[in-house]
Amino acid sequence: MNNFLKITILGLLIVTVLYSQHSSSATTTNTKSASGLSHALQSTMAQHPALAGKQAEIQAQSYTVESTKAGRFPSISGQLGQQSTGGHQGSIRLQQPLWTFGKIDAAISHAQAGMLTQSWQLLEVQRILIEDTAAAYAKLQGIRQRAKVASSNVAAHQRLYRQIKRRQQGQMASIADTRLAYSRLLQAKTQQQSINGELQIGLNELQAITQTPVDSSTNINRQLAILPALAQTTQLAIDNSAVLQAKRQDIEVKRLKVKQQKISTLPSVYLRLERDLGHSYSSADSTRVSLVLEGDVQGLGYVSRAQVKSQAARLSAAKLELQVTQIDIERRIKSLMINRDLQQLLARSQQQAISAVTGTMNSVTRQYRSGRKSWIEVLNPRRELNELRLQLAKINSDWLVSSLRVATLIGNLDDLAGATQQ
Repeated sequence: MNNFLKITILGLLIVTVLYSQHSSSATTTNTKSASGLSHALQSTMAQHPALAGKQAEIQAQSYTVESTKAGRFPSISGQLGQQSTGGHQGSIRLQQPLWTFGKIDAAISHAQAGMLTQSWQLLEVQRILIEDTAAAYAKLQGIRQRAKVASSNVAAHQRLYRQIKRRQQGQMASIADTRLAYSRLLQAKTQQQSINGELQIGLNELQAITQTPVDSSTNINRQLAILPALAQTTQLAIDNSAVLQAKRQDIEVKRLKVKQQKISTLPSVYLRLERDLGHSYSSADSTRVSLVLEGDVQGLGYVSRAQVKSQAARLSAAKLELQVTQIDIERRIKSLMINRDLQQLLARSQQQAISAVTGTMNSVTRQYRSGRKSWIEVLNPRRELNELRLQLAKINSDWLVSSLRVATLIGNLDDLAGATQQ
């Protein structure tokens, strides 16, 4: 019995340990997965108040659709008055629309089109936030690369300063040489601190968009920066543009508004049930059922005519605005693609310059160690190499930012962020 109890306790302990390890492994996996550009984009989609505000507008428009549809149902009204003789009289009316010449249907279509416009505008806001998040994340990646270059530069100057310090102690270098080496070391550290300050600012900007701290140390997948040719990219941007879709839908809203205004002066046919209330009415004539034709024409029809012209002018303006927006999108895509290609060319040239200066610096360093060059001659290629590496990191960052902006405009980052049209 004691052996059985011991075996049972041992088995429970083993199961507990295995479960704890599994839970720890799952937690670690979740922690690791909660990083990268995808996590940043999804955090923005979940946390940013601009999206919550736009979703509230869509919900408000859905209630407008419901209230417009309710116009098909009967309406009830009543009145009650007190007479000077002390009696009272009143009436109650129940009215059911039978034929409104399309006014109710037009109002429903207008409200539904407005809701679809709001839905496209939500996707437009999502795309703007996706672009801002991706750009901020890519800039951080570039800043971190420049921070690595600056750290390497500080380490190189520290080694050089220690060498000059030892030479001074051996009376092979002057105090002025040591001070100059120390000055260059301080300059390198100042540059490193400046870049670290940029990193903190970039982190703050990213958090302002995501509304929550995210791990931005994971590199962006370079596959996201692969784009088709300019002509195909431009066409994709036009076809997938949420801005253009919202503008097109707004044109439909205004077209329906013109139609709604044109039929507003047409009459409506109602089935009306009325019942009079009061002591002066007999039960025989207190209830009436009637078929009513009702209409309202203000200002002999001139008011409605002017309103139709006003809505038609707004429709024409919306069509022109659509054309202007499409031109702006084409211009922006071309500018980003040209800038992207330029950054790619600059990166190649910069890489060649780095290779050339690296070879020069290695040669000068060997000659310095053999005593044929002074240590001061090592500083100039070291400084030039550092600047070239910093510029290359900045160029690569700008190229990545431009690529991600274009990828956002053509909708390539929607799935990564979880952005959808509602």
